[in-house]
Amino acid sequence: MNTRGNVDRRIGALSRHMDDTTRHEDRDVPIARMLQSILDHDCPEERKKLKHVMVSDSLFVPRWNVSVSEERELAFERLKRLCQTGCFSIKDFRDNPLRIFAAHECATLADVSMATKMTVQFNLFGGTVLKLGTGRHHFLLEGIDSLEDVGCFGLTELGYGNNAVCMATTARYDEGSREFVIHSTTPLSQKYWITNGATHAHWAVVFAQLLIGAENHGIHGFLVKIRDHSTMLPMPGVSIQDMGHKMGCNGVDNAKLAFDHVRVPREALLDAHSSVSENGVFTSKIAKPRDRFLRVADQLLSGRLCIASMMISGAKMSLTVALRYASSRLCVGPTGASDTPILNYQLQQRALMPLLADTVALNIGLNYVKERWAAASGFDPSQKISQQEAREVVILCCTIKPMCAWNLERTASTCRERCGGQGYLSCNRFGSLIGFSHAGITAEGDNRVLFQKAAKELIASSQYSRHVKPPMVTQDSMSNIFTLQSLFMTREAKKLAYISDIVAGIGPSQPDVFDAWMYQESDAVQGCTQAFGERQVLDACINVLASSPENLKPVLTDIVCLYAMKRIEDDLAWFMYNDIIPNDVAQCIPDIVRSLCKRVSQHWQVVIDSFDIPERLVSAPIAGNWEDFNTTDNQGEAERPRMPVAVPKMVQDFVIYFYHHIRERNIREIYTMYSHTFPTLSERFFKGSAWPRAESIAYLVDNDHVYLVLYKELYFRHIYASGTPTLEQRRESWENYCELFSIILTSNLNMLLPNGWLWDMIDEYVYQFQSYLQYRGKLLGKTMEEIQALKNADQGMWDSKLVIQTLDQLVSHSRIREELSTPEGPEALYKTEGYSTTSSNVLRMLGYFSLIGLLRVHCVLGDHTAGIKALAPLNPHVRKGLFATKIAMAAITMAYYSGFALLMMHRYLDAADCFNFGVMYVNKVKSHHARGIGHGQLLKKNEQMYAALAMTSSLCAAVQKKLDEAAASSLREKYGDKIRSMQTGSFSTFEELFNYSCPKFVSPDPPEWSDAACNSNNAAMKAQLAVFMATVEERKHLPALKQVLKLYSSITISKLASIAEMDEAEVRKQLDLLRATSSVLTWVSGDTLSGEPQPCGDIDFTIEHRDGQDFVVGQEAKGVSIKGDFLIKHIQKFNDIIRDLKDVPAIST
Repeated sequence: MNTRGNVDRRIGALSRHMDDTTRHEDRDVPIARMLQSILDHDCPEERKKLKHVMVSDSLFVPRWNVSVSEERELAFERLKRLCQTGCFSIKDFRDNPLRIFAAHECATLADVSMATKMTVQFNLFGGTVLKLGTGRHHFLLEGIDSLEDVGCFGLTELGYGNNAVCMATTARYDEGSREFVIHSTTPLSQKYWITNGATHAHWAVVFAQLLIGAENHGIHGFLVKIRDHSTMLPMPGVSIQDMGHKMGCNGVDNAKLAFDHVRVPREALLDAHSSVSENGVFTSKIAKPRDRFLRVADQLLSGRLCIASMMISGAKMSLTVALRYASSRLCVGPTGASDTPILNYQLQQRALMPLLADTVALNIGLNYVKERWAAASGFDPSQKISQQEAREVVILCCTIKPMCAWNLERTASTCRERCGGQGYLSCNRFGSLIGFSHAGITAEGDNRVLFQKAAKELIASSQYSRHVKPPMVTQDSMSNIFTLQSLFMTREAKKLAYISDIVAGIGPSQPDVFDAWMYQESDAVQGCTQAFGERQVLDACINVLASSPENLKPVLTDIVCLYAMKRIEDDLAWFMYNDIIPNDVAQCIPDIVRSLCKRVSQHWQVVIDSFDIPERLVSAPIAGNWEDFNTTDNQGEAERPRMPVAVPKMVQDFVIYFYHHIRERNIREIYTMYSHTFPTLSERFFKGSAWPRAESIAYLVDNDHVYLVLYKELYFRHIYASGTPTLEQRRESWENYCELFSIILTSNLNMLLPNGWLWDMIDEYVYQFQSYLQYRGKLLGKTMEEIQALKNADQGMWDSKLVIQTLDQLVSHSRIREELSTPEGPEALYKTEGYSTTSSNVLRMLGYFSLIGLLRVHCVLGDHTAGIKALAPLNPHVRKGLFATKIAMAAITMAYYSGFALLMMHRYLDAADCFNFGVMYVNKVKSHHARGIGHGQLLKKNEQMYAALAMTSSLCAAVQKKLDEAAASSLREKYGDKIRSMQTGSFSTFEELFNYSCPKFVSPDPPEWSDAACNSNNAAMKAQLAVFMATVEERKHLPALKQVLKLYSSITISKLASIAEMDEAEVRKQLDLLRATSSVLTWVSGDTLSGEPQPCGDIDFTIEHRDGQDFVVGQEAKGVSIKGDFLIKHIQKFNDIIRDLKDVPAIST
């Protein structure tokens, strides 16, 4: 096999299109440039500049394996870069709209998502503001050009797409406030598929039914602000929902928009044609509501041309890639050797050459339609447009867009197939182009619906003849382009006459027009518009041919003839059925098409050159030296970017402003950016992905080490919140916390940070410690390699002794225990919240929160007494002046872990007091935190505390009297049945509630590394459960004994033993246990672990010796009067309210 020859041949084929400075001798550059001038048609300088920018700026290097958020930001940044060229402007709609169409063609070559965002920003949104708005709205034009004001187009609704005239969104005029109230009346009235809406848009042109009183004046457009420019949060009443991942164009941020009685000023009405006076008088230059709708939706026409322009560019790109590959991919030849380009095969030519001809012909047809639209656009008030001319433009726009979109779908799909497996790689472009074609097929009007509309307008028009004499067709005449034109005209006339007769009711059955149109003759309707469109394209091509240079005519004639002949071949059955093409001629048509395919294949390089797509923009490896591309581990990327993908501008701004506010100790701004801006940007840009690494943003903050450590604390916390971190990320986060706390403990920081952030640091630190030990403890499911890597990494990382030591150091260095031990300490901290104008709050408040952190760490390790001791001098039973209550999750964490520790220590009344406070606190603050990121965690802890309360009340009857009535009522509602079950000795219910309500216990010791099925987490959990259930087991006979004692005022021990089915010794033992558990150590004053015995049983008894026998004399325990308890609690509540009103402390930041 001649391998060297094959390589030389392939390199020879590649050289024809890899080096723009070296031309093969048979390459006819003048012809390619002549054809380019015809296809490009207009704006050569602007096209050249746009392509140059996209080639020279690394921002436009294709990136395929990226997240949705990154793809969106790339599309936005790329569009902004093109906007900076000055090659197009929203004002071009007045002066030279062809510049805007040209920009769409060029943009598509680099990024189909960028082009889509462009068409909404500049055509739908910007064009509507320009055309339907007046001077009061045109303040936005400069911002539209620069992307400082990003907009979207709110026409399509969930339930109203092609029937948008019936949309359900309303704009009711309120004369009193001189405002319109925009309202989405039903779920079906959500604005749907709103490009730019999910991420970038500040404004929307919202279409709605204009209502004044009881009268509906039809659809009108309103300029509505949907996001705040500085925070990018939705405006009040505006709901924005991201539509997520799609089958293509994922750089486009589509959204669902809804409006809940959003008020906009009267001036928000786009009032070029209709207006409403202050007192609610409606006037319009357009009499009929439907005509008003057609006028306000006018930008859809130019939008269809923008889409058609993009579709043409997509087809050009597909053909460029496929044909270059086909010319260089060698396969089996006559001798059996791989020495023949697959483009030589008739199979390949028959598939690709008609698509090449179609794309050139449609390009020429589109140029004609663009000229017609520009002459009748209506942006220039001096334009005088007849009704017939306006109708023709509508028909042309509604026809050319579907034809171009379907052409891209066919072209991209066929090219992908003809490139084999190589075409399936994303970097070879076809996947994105196929998805793009499907977006184009239904955007700005479903293709089939547009064809219906065009057919309807054709019937109403007097311009198009319904009676054309068919030509005389012979085998020889089929090579004459004017014969082909005549055949197209005949077909169009017959198909138009057929549906016209149906509408006029002339047909034999005279069916209802609607039924015929929608249910019976849909194929005829579609065929009519198809015939019209194909004839228009052919006419445009023939007109161009007539004026084209002589040396271009042979090439262009072959292309146009192939386009026409392929259309006839596809519709040959119709021509034969209608006796227009005789049988003998019909038989030769496939041969003619095959011959034309072969002739056009001789010119493919000229045609591809005429597309003028720079090599850097083609980008697809198979369009270049694909052999060389596959010598490296390229990861499916055509080109590695020469610099990291740019951090989104809004994220850059956040990093910079956050840095400056921290340096300037601007606590309010830090709080806002931490609590609101950071979560908003995370949701918008990094949902499911990580923030930029610290190295990527270091240059923005002067490489400030302390700030970068703080940034990494947020960075890793977001990773943990977004999914499961890797082992390496766990290690890096551990090292960053070590660095952060080392800086705080050893440096004299002059920094103020929000208390909410400082609590979150400690809470996250303990959570990540707990998470690592759970991850380490479960070897089951890990591979041997993963277990070995974990063993190697487990050298002090997240070690429990080091974690406790670090928290202890923060406590001791902050001297918070000494501060809180003074009489005035807690109250002073409560009032000042730890902030000072002269010193830092960081170490002081970290020390405070570390007390709660230590409680949690000891509890999850199973040392409950140590946890309560570590919390001191904080006392969970003393809430007056307790600063933790100002940080919701700090207060709830302290209540939950204190309560659970005390439960495990058998201090049931103290545990109930903690849980009662916890659930009542949640009830108080949950509405305030309803939209917070910790809302779900707050509610879960609430449910866990109720479950723990259920167990506590089952073990200690007096618990019910410790509860607030609201808590007691909720407890009965949630767990009444389970409490009764536990009180009658149900072990399984105790186990169920313990497993649900307990913390996630962990073992401080590493697992047995050799046991791949090891799960030490289960062992830690089972150990705690065993301790708890031992208490339950010990008391298993007590419910039965108490039931008997309640029935008898006096009973002998022997009889009690008989009823209980025990021997007398066991009964005496159980009676001793009942007496021992009838009181429980309960805090009254002093430190948390001190206490006094308090009655907790529901029965008292004594043992008396009478008549030679021991009698058990029982009675129900006497407790505090429920009414008295009720009164005391409500007096205390009243006192608390009075105190709170005096202090009125602000919610802590």
